[in-house]
Amino acid sequence: MTGEELAQVAMAAKAKGALVAVDVLHPGRPRDFKRLAPLLAITDWFLPNGDRLRALTARDELGPAVKDGLALGTGGVAVTLGADGCLVIPLAGYAYQWSARLVNPSYGWFVGFAGLLYMAVGGGAIMLEVASPLLLSEFNVNNPSPHLVLTVAIILMLYRDHA
Repeated sequence: MTGEELAQVAMAAKAKGALVAVDVLHPGRPRDFKRLAPLLAITDWFLPNGDRLRALTARDELGPAVKDGLALGTGGVAVTLGADGCLVIPLAGYAYQWSARLVNPSYGWFVGFAGLLYMAVGGGAIMLEVASPLLLSEFNVNNPSPHLVLTVAIILMLYRDHA
């Protein structure tokens, strides 16, 4: 089958509400990746192992190879790494992406919002209560004022977002 024919089969499945996942069972070559491009453009998940993905994309590293798969339009890439586990990269919205596709978009929105709140509150609390005092202790600042701890926490959070 051509990539376009495979895409038509996948579109028919998606029209009926199916989650479309594509796996690759042979070593793969870059020309096979080009053939799969129309199918991957409408696929929810692309599920190759690391060696096959590198062979399909002619890349030495998994990061750029995954980006090649995402650039085709697939919803996410989950790469198995044998005994080392796996690498799962959704296109965007880590919490929303998983829950919206596996349950429904309303649930996905709720989980995404809860994840955002967790990051806003939990991340700030960790910076304030753990990272700031730890960093200050490394500079031998004993009994720092609450204002200094808060200032260092804010700087750490700003630095983390720009690093």
